[in-house]
Amino acid sequence: MDEMTLHRKRRLRHLIDSQYGGSQARFAQAAKLTEGRLSQIASPEHSFGERSARNLASELRLDERYFEAGFVADPAYLQISRLNVTVGAGDGRPVLSEDIIDGLAFKRDFLRDVGITNPDDGAVVDIKGESMGATVWNGSVVLVNKRAREPVKSKIFVFLSGEGPVVKRVLYERNRWIARSDNEDKKRFPDFPLSEENEILGRAVWMGAKL
Repeated sequence: MDEMTLHRKRRLRHLIDSQYGGSQARFAQAAKLTEGRLSQIASPEHSFGERSARNLASELRLDERYFEAGFVADPAYLQISRLNVTVGAGDGRPVLSEDIIDGLAFKRDFLRDVGITNPDDGAVVDIKGESMGATVWNGSVVLVNKRAREPVKSKIFVFLSGEGPVVKRVLYERNRWIARSDNEDKKRFPDFPLSEENEILGRAVWMGAKL
């Protein structure tokens, strides 16, 4: 199967998961498809061509190129989805949805070095807040390896805290894992122990910011 078709199917799967709770039945009803036809489109054994993609986008009132958006033709690069998710560098921020808004292309060899071999293994998210100081800037974007869900000493992770996801450095001290901000103002950004409620969503492996 060609890369464009795989890209369309990944976009389709994410749309079903993020907007329809993973329910193919709900999506099929909204798209005016039979569940059998939707299963064919989503299946790796069947095609999902340009005409079908545009018809489906039109039925759902999406941009006609929705399923092709973000495709990178250069085989040396891999497209990683950018989500409309803001990660707090401070307090957690509520996540109302996880829509794909665009994407960033990264060299495949770089992605392999940071443990990402599949587009679904990574996500690019926005950062809002000053708790990570000069390490992770307020207003930057961060690439997250979603497969890296086990804490590693002194590395930076995105995890759930309070009302939503936050970004912090993870340390192991006094026989427990703690979250620490790189900002030196510890009155505003104190350390806190990680608990079972702090589900790790992935490891931050790259930052991009405006100079």
